Amino acid sequence: PKPKVPMEDVANDMNIRLAGGRTENEGRIEMKFDDGEWGVACGDGWGVREAIVACKQLGLGYAAATMSTSIFGGSNMTKVVSGLGCRGNEESLLDCGHDDF
Repeated sequence: PKPKVPMEDVANDMNIRLAGGRTENEGRIEMKFDDGEWGVACGDGWGVREAIVACKQLGLGYAAATMSTSIFGGSNMTKVVSGLGCRGNEESLLDCGHDDF
């Protein structure tokens, strides 16, 4: 596989939020880079390590599981990143890598 590109090489700032969940602790992750529009990550490669980092960034604590599903909506939103890959110890998804596109 191709090596991951550091997110910080393509953006200076990244905001994330949860949306579409039944509670404030669940939902899809929406992200916005710099002054761009809100979008979602492509589900390719999204797993528990990425969820751990997202929850940490949101101040929610630890993620024990994740789902790659459209149950929380967002399938009509722009995909702003593909192949996100984290180790699980990063402080922000901006510290993770992604597929070059």
